[in-house]
Amino acid sequence: MAKDESWSKVSPPQGGEMKQEEVKVLDLLNAALRHINHDPIRAVSEVTQASKILLADPETDGNIHRYAVAVEARVVQTTTMAQRASTILM
Repeated sequence: MAKDESWSKVSPPQGGEMKQEEVKVLDLLNAALRHINHDPIRAVSEVTQASKILLADPETDGNIHRYAVAVEARVVQTTTMAQRASTILM
């Protein structure tokens, strides 16, 4: 089965003036990607925090929303695979 790496083609928005909330969201999403392999629970927490901020501010740039969806999909995929692996090992 081919590994889906489409999430890696999505990059955070560049340039332009960003609001403080947008910067916080990007920081959380990038932290989630850094923690995804060694601390998946923390990665899920960071994605959840970013989602809450995005839901509270509907004026956020659409590119940030797309990046958030891609990161969230990657976190879900990785944590699901880790859960399956731990179930198999038990």
